Amino acid sequence: MLRKKYAWIAPLSWALLIFYVSSRSTLPSLVEFKSSDKFMHVLAYIPMGFLLMYAMRETPELFPSKQAFLAALLGTLYGISDEIHQLYVPGRHFELLDIAADSAGVILGIIIFTLLLRYFPK
Repeated sequence: MLRKKYAWIAPLSWALLIFYVSSRSTLPSLVEFKSSDKFMHVLAYIPMGFLLMYAMRETPELFPSKQAFLAALLGTLYGISDEIHQLYVPGRHFELLDIAADSAGVILGIIIFTLLLRYFPK
C-alpha cells in the first residue's frame, strides 16, 4: 500500500529535476560530438519513461490498460512542456528534434522497464 501511495513521487521528482536543469541558461557539456545535445535529451528522458511505467504499474486502478502508451504520452507531453518552458529561458530555445529525442528516451525507459519486469518479475 505504501508503494502505491508514493509511486508517483519518483517521476514527479525527476520532472522537477529536468525543469530545474532546463531553467539554466547554460549547461555544462559532459560529452562533445555532433548531436550530443540530442543524446543528452535521450539520456535525461530514459529515467522518465522508466519511472512513469513503475508508477503506472503500482497504481493499476488509475491506468488499467495501455500503461506503456499512457507513459509514453505523458513523458512526451512533459517533453513538449519543457521545450515551451525553454522559450522563456535566456540562451535556450524550442526545438522539435529535442522533443523527438525526449520521446525516444521515454520509449527506451519504457522498454527497459518492460524487459526488466519480464526477465526479473520480482
